[in-house]
Amino acid sequence: MKYLAQLPLALHSLFGINTTSTLATSPASETAMTTPAMPPWKPLLHAALASQPVNYLQLATVAAPLVPRVRTLTLAGWLGEIPYSKDSPVPASERNPATGVSSDVLVVASDARDSKFRDLEVSSSVEAAFFVAAKWTQWRVRGRAYAIAPGPGAAATEGGRIVAARVRCEKEKGCGDIEACGEGGCGKEGGCAKEGGCGCGEEWTLEREVRKVWDRQDPVRFQQKFGETTPENPVPADFRLLVIVPEEAEELAPGGGPRTWAVAEEGEKAGEWELK
Repeated sequence: MKYLAQLPLALHSLFGINTTSTLATSPASETAMTTPAMPPWKPLLHAALASQPVNYLQLATVAAPLVPRVRTLTLAGWLGEIPYSKDSPVPASERNPATGVSSDVLVVASDARDSKFRDLEVSSSVEAAFFVAAKWTQWRVRGRAYAIAPGPGAAATEGGRIVAARVRCEKEKGCGDIEACGEGGCGKEGGCAKEGGCGCGEEWTLEREVRKVWDRQDPVRFQQKFGETTPENPVPADFRLLVIVPEEAEELAPGGGPRTWAVAEEGEKAGEWELK
């Protein structure tokens, strides 16, 4: 199954065929859309990252013609869990919930003009590597990456639908506790998020999440890069959230072999996290 997923890349390299639609329906992409339960490795990685004031990651992508690219990026956090800046001008009534929202999706603040987004047109498959110095441990997260643009259309894109479905809410509007709705929640099958909103209500949206992350950026440095914003367009058109939807995670700690978790692609446990 995994080798079939590489066929579109080979066609792109040999014949210049645009394989974007083919890649979107590859087995790995279908696995990402099954919305597995919150992964058992997330608390471990979250605790490791919390031991550092800033977390850098090396992101590996595939560029045309099938050559590797890697760059160092700064992790913004987990989608839905990033706090608002204390200086954010967004009124409380227009914000995403401050608590009770979680996901396994990694977020990086980025620029649509960067070359990594051209790489994602070749393949959305990526690998992010973290080194946690205090624990002398390396983490590798493999999966699919997507660009989330500002504006109300974010939730309607393929990437927007996939990542929104990975967001969970402890309490869902009109539904009560998440336990009463099942692990996936009571929205669309397998996740608590539905198109344009979170759970059964409209309290959490990708559009608000993009604005939240933008407001946390350094105003001087980012104004130089993107230009000034306006009340009508508070987020620059070229600003992007680079989001990574994990399909496999690996911990390499001292004194032992690696531990690898992956989402099963077939069989009775298809779509579930399992320790290899």
